[in-house]
Amino acid sequence: LALAAAEGLTELYPSADDPELRETLRAHAIDARANAIRLKSLLNCHGRLLDADVDGSVDALFALARHSMATTERGPLRDMALISLVQRIEHHEIAIYGTLAAYAKVLGRQDEKVTLGAILEEDRATDEDLTAIASRL
Repeated sequence: LALAAAEGLTELYPSADDPELRETLRAHAIDARANAIRLKSLLNCHGRLLDADVDGSVDALFALARHSMATTERGPLRDMALISLVQRIEHHEIAIYGTLAAYAKVLGRQDEKVTLGAILEEDRATDEDLTAIASRL
């Protein structure tokens, strides 16, 4: 999930016309790559691979975003479409990381709960940043 998000955001952020939006998406792509490393470490402790359970919904959302960017004229409307699509991905990530953090808590895996909770908070912060950008466009 984090790796797909990093790759998708890296591909999409240049599509943003608004400088703050472009920088927010670029920074989140970097964070997503770091999160992929954190998740890989966490999963390795359990004998799992980062890409063992592929979630095609994120890939489908990024495909929709790429199509939207290719078919929408540059400007504020396209930036709003980009925000909308990236927020859909963020909400998906928030749901997943929130659930995983709750599982870790129930299983008594405090270190894992902290890691997942930190990723969750980063995604929530990105979502809030995108909402603030959208409100001023």
